[in-house]
Amino acid sequence: MAATRWEYARASAFEELRALGEQGWELVGVTADGAEETFYLKRPFPSIREELTLAQRERALAAAAKEAGR
Repeated sequence: MAATRWEYARASAFEELRALGEQGWELVGVTADGAEETFYLKRPFPSIREELTLAQRERALAAAAKEAGR
């Protein structure tokens, strides 16, 4: 079994965390420099199969929205 690959992100505002969480990001650390906080996040990097599936889903939803708008 292959090791999980991760992608990483940073956020500087607490308000961003909800949206990032909904996108699958997991908070793994917080640092503070005075009043400024930095939030560190990670999520599994999608496999090529998952990437293709997501791209196909997006195309299908875009096509359905276009059909509904006619």
